[in-house]
Amino acid sequence: MDSIDLKEIVTNPEIIDAIFKDETFSLSELTVLKVHLNNYNRTAFMHADLNKFPTNPPKKWVIKKFNTAQITLQIIDIDQFRCDGLFIEQEKANLNIIKRGDRLAINLFTNNVYLSVAAGWLQIDKIEGYQKDVDIN
Repeated sequence: MDSIDLKEIVTNPEIIDAIFKDETFSLSELTVLKVHLNNYNRTAFMHADLNKFPTNPPKKWVIKKFNTAQITLQIIDIDQFRCDGLFIEQEKANLNIIKRGDRLAINLFTNNVYLSVAAGWLQIDKIEGYQKDVDIN
């Protein structure tokens, strides 16, 4: 029941390899931008900035001078969703995923938020780059 690598459990790990190639991919220190729950079909989307930009990003990202990678995860077949607290802008979060039989326990932690989801599976909707304003203070 240890936390496992995202590439081992998503239905489409090739998206990670296409962007990050052989680099270490981490779900720590994420900046969560949005969590959207769709109760009708028991799914959720989570949008977050990753803590690391790829060393060798896609050529399109270089041309457009992107400096931030954002992941959108789709959580599917949810049978439990709990969120305590409110996200604060630019707050860092850690995502932990544990496989329990044929189900996933997905937990997200910040100083102010605890999000817990039990689901059947997880897929990467997309990983995209964008240019984030750099704080010069």
